[in-house]
Amino acid sequence: PHQNAPLFAAVESDVVGYSTTTSTAGFNMYAVVFSGLDGKPAKISDVVSGDFQENDEIQIFSESGAYDTYFYSEGKWFSGLTFEESTNLLPVGTSFWVKTAAPTQITLKGAVLEGDYSYMGRLGYQMVSFGVPKEVPLNGDSVVWENLTNNDELQIRNGESYKTYFYNDGAWYDGVDFSRTTDKVPIGASVWLRAQNAAPSFVVKGLN
Repeated sequence: PHQNAPLFAAVESDVVGYSTTTSTAGFNMYAVVFSGLDGKPAKISDVVSGDFQENDEIQIFSESGAYDTYFYSEGKWFSGLTFEESTNLLPVGTSFWVKTAAPTQITLKGAVLEGDYSYMGRLGYQMVSFGVPKEVPLNGDSVVWENLTNNDELQIRNGESYKTYFYNDGAWYDGVDFSRTTDKVPIGASVWLRAQNAAPSFVVKGLN
């Protein structure tokens, strides 16, 4: 199930909204696609909410390839290092895992930033977000890809497995039937991108 509700309001971003999905038990790939209501990075609880249980986790992917872990307790998120309530701010485009003990309704919420979203990557595997609260077709004009080379790979998580795509001659192809895909990245999802020969980048067209 997936619900979305953009609502117009007088804030710096011009639009506020939310997107709600139901996670599977275990690990799920999410992304920050809304900012705080002031248009700036916000705390976890300001941009992510849900019917979380004690000790559910959020693991935030960092540029080093490591994860910063937070656990849920009594309605708040606490650092797995300091055990203090988290005050870290998450910019739009942050990729993270949500680990839940049971299927959980999760809401991404906040303000929609104006303009396009840009990503600059690195060689190898990276967990990436598309930074805009909308479905993003892998092919088409919603995303401008740069510095990808043939056989670079993208993986979208589906439950406990992944669907794999390969890049070839300017387009993404299904890893099973090798057809040019029409698939879209779900709203608020992050994906794995593997770049073999160059540091990839892309620009996603914004909502406004």
